Amino acid sequence: MSEARTLRVEGLAAEAGTSVDTIRYYQRLRLLDPPRRVGRHAEYTGAHLARLAEIRRLADDGFTLAQIRSLDDGPSHTLDRLADEAGTRSLTRAQVAERAGVPEGLV
Repeated sequence: MSEARTLRVEGLAAEAGTSVDTIRYYQRLRLLDPPRRVGRHAEYTGAHLARLAEIRRLADDGFTLAQIRSLDDGPSHTLDRLADEAGTRSLTRAQVAERAGVPEGLV
């Protein structure tokens, strides 16, 4: 789906293989950005579809929704925070992953 193409929530749910209720739940949890409003209608983009795929992949890998949300700061923020807590920036990837509670491949 191109970024310029937009979908309503029902179309997004169909393309993502999920339900409208799940999309709204993810929005309440702030896992999914709100759509752009055009009058009374909400428009979703390819970025929303990609985010839903990312959430599904992480959940399938065993992450809870709370853990997925905590990863939203991005790896660099997580690395910086963990390094600051350790008082050094010389942690190994394995140490960072262990402290963050995420697989090493995400670090």
